[in-house]
Amino acid sequence: MIERLIKSLIVFISKNFFIKQVFGIENLPKKGPYIIVPNHSSYFDHFFIFTVVNYYMKQQVLFLTKKEAFDTYLSRKWHMSMGTIPLNRDATDITAFKAVVSKLKEGEIICIYPEGTRSPTGKIYQGKQGAIRMALAADVPIVPVGIEGAFDILPRKKLLPSLRKAKIRIGEPILLERNRDKNKLDIYMKRVMNSIKSLSNDEDRFIRDLPSEESLLVEEMLRVAYEWNERGIRAYPKDSLSPNFLHKRVIYICDQVLKVRPNHPIALFEKSRAIGRIGLNSKMAPKKIFLLMKGRKILERSIIENPTHASNYYALAVWYMEMPQFIGGSHEKALELYEKANELGKEVYIMMGYAKALLNNGRPEQAKIALLELVSELPTKTLVDARRKVEAIAMVMRIDPEFQIEEKVINKCFLNYQNG
Repeated sequence: MIERLIKSLIVFISKNFFIKQVFGIENLPKKGPYIIVPNHSSYFDHFFIFTVVNYYMKQQVLFLTKKEAFDTYLSRKWHMSMGTIPLNRDATDITAFKAVVSKLKEGEIICIYPEGTRSPTGKIYQGKQGAIRMALAADVPIVPVGIEGAFDILPRKKLLPSLRKAKIRIGEPILLERNRDKNKLDIYMKRVMNSIKSLSNDEDRFIRDLPSEESLLVEEMLRVAYEWNERGIRAYPKDSLSPNFLHKRVIYICDQVLKVRPNHPIALFEKSRAIGRIGLNSKMAPKKIFLLMKGRKILERSIIENPTHASNYYALAVWYMEMPQFIGGSHEKALELYEKANELGKEVYIMMGYAKALLNNGRPEQAKIALLELVSELPTKTLVDARRKVEAIAMVMRIDPEFQIEEKVINKCFLNYQNG
């Protein structure tokens, strides 16, 4: 009775408050056995898969779950009510393997997350071959599922969900042929993970391995935080996610890093950048000022931890440029900080900011020199660098209408650029 009530509640809450759309219901087989393989980034993933199978197909689904979830009484009762099979992730668990194959041969539907753990960044990571091996052993199809947006509802180590909605896309069943060639497992795995990646709308070009060693994991989380921040700052018109949405992801990721590395300078830097950008995007002056002040405070901590990081001074220069003078903004101070950033590491974006600061301080000839140096001397590392160089040429032509542009100058905007 209690288990039935819990399941009904899960379906009601998931369907009405957290699921926006479900695509591809027709791809689910009319009955078991089969294995569902979704991406895994949220505590809600169980609920979503359960709701889809239970509400739309009127079927039950079992979940392969880490054995640690059964350590405490309440957690054990909860997972048993959901219908789970314990798995030892630290070793080859023959017992779990046999249990799953046995359930499949009885006609059950099993959900297995190939990644083995919740994504710490919202990205999809390389899966393990367990689901492939079980499908082959039981001779059942695999149904790939992509869950988009669950990471932003309730990611790992977060207690309360955000009132956002996820999209669930169900792919066509994949039938695997038994083959003694061990390379086939890798081929099947790649096919399954690429299908999940496409269904979940993950835009990465390839799927990375999730590091298990802490320092490498921190490095990966900060790589993604940087990526989300850059994407938010670019604010491409066709982007499916808003800049603030992306910056909030960065704040979450950096907070997780700072829990294990309290004064990590890059985590502090990316968090301050995200908060500052949300502030700049705000249309309400009090909120804008509050967030910019908060971002500056975190940025100053980053500078203390890493005084040689050029981007720190660049970001602080932006703060002084954007803030009103009565709050502490100063174009002169911004120029000093841009100069400091240039001393530590000349980059296209830093030099561009420096040139704009020179213009704001009434020094157009020096700005022109800096812009021409930017175009001619600095390497073009990214497509954004190339775009900035074209913008720099346009600025030079506004400063000096008599400036004669040469074709070789335009070519230098794209010299050495390699896409990807």
